Amino acid sequence: MQFIMNGYQAALTAAMPDRVPVARYGTFSALVGLGVPLGTIAAALIIGGVPGTKFGLDGVIGGFGGRFAGENGYYLTAAVIVVAALVFVVLSPDRDARDLPREPFSLREFLGGFWVSPRRHPDFGWAFVSRLGVMLGYFIVLTYNLYLLADYIKVPPQELLPTVGFLMVVNALCTVAATVLLGPLADRVGRVKPFVFASGTVAALALALPMLWPTQGGMLTYNIVGGMAFGAYMAVDIALITKVLPRAADVGKDMGVINIANAGPQILAPTLAGWIVAAGGYEALFPVAAAVSLVGALGVLRVRSVR
Repeated sequence: MQFIMNGYQAALTAAMPDRVPVARYGTFSALVGLGVPLGTIAAALIIGGVPGTKFGLDGVIGGFGGRFAGENGYYLTAAVIVVAALVFVVLSPDRDARDLPREPFSLREFLGGFWVSPRRHPDFGWAFVSRLGVMLGYFIVLTYNLYLLADYIKVPPQELLPTVGFLMVVNALCTVAATVLLGPLADRVGRVKPFVFASGTVAALALALPMLWPTQGGMLTYNIVGGMAFGAYMAVDIALITKVLPRAADVGKDMGVINIANAGPQILAPTLAGWIVAAGGYEALFPVAAAVSLVGALGVLRVRSVR
């Protein structure tokens, strides 16, 4: 699933710098960023809704909803993915490139193209490091969200799943709100780097809130502040990345390389989080995740070619 879906995402992301005017990067970056929180909310509703509520398919289609969500929710999710891909392909087709000159295929050059020299293209390298750090810090905490609530915040077992579902939706809604606001604002101001730095820094600092305030209120505050900051970051970071790609001819390949900074943290975070918990307990997750994210946010300051 990781292989297919990250290939899907990399190919889709490559379309933006091919088709969108530079002056509208902020707005379109925000639209792309909206996919993550909206998809989170939609998936929660499809698979069974917010536990303990009637906002899922149980509430939408009555008694049939429980069996439908439990047994067929994943099939419906798969169908949505296929339909979305078909809609994009049909309504936003590629430009005809049959008459453009093509270099003979070389496996060696193809494989070598996945290495982008940070010495020759330092801005691309720092943009990669920045996204990797912010995403890794975010997923270190997100991976263990259920266990943090159970064993660190001490949420009673009967309240655990409803609390997880509620916080997930709050986080996603705050992410949507920040994404909608920040993308067009970055276009109007004409700068993206300050927005990337500020949102990444706030997202990093928000990770420390549950450590300082280990209650359900602290987790709620974290999901509100962190959700808004992460949404703002997702809204403008793609715009910055598209401005530091090394060559226009390699947009698809380079956006695929950048996608490693999205997929890598999702793969690394569970293992790293397990080691952190084993060494320092659940409370150690927050300072480590905050430090990793802050390093990522600071990395964007080394990007020189983007204002």
